[in-house]
Amino acid sequence: MGRRPFLLGRLPCYRKLLEAVERLAMMLLIFAVLALAFALAWLNHTLLARLAAGLCFALAIKLFLWEIYSPEYGFAMPWLQG
Repeated sequence: MGRRPFLLGRLPCYRKLLEAVERLAMMLLIFAVLALAFALAWLNHTLLARLAAGLCFALAIKLFLWEIYSPEYGFAMPWLQG
């Protein structure tokens, strides 16, 4: 993801907290882009609204795939454990 502070990324007790904050930030970003898409559609800026809705969809897919392939939170898929 992004750059983490030097000390916090190395301490195991903060690793779960940092991952939860990253996930929450991503969800808030998706919500904000979706709200922007709705606002643009309400203002009859259809092209920009469609682009924002597409961006929201792409961000949601990225978050979904990150959750699925996460070794700690993901589904148990033996063929990926390899």
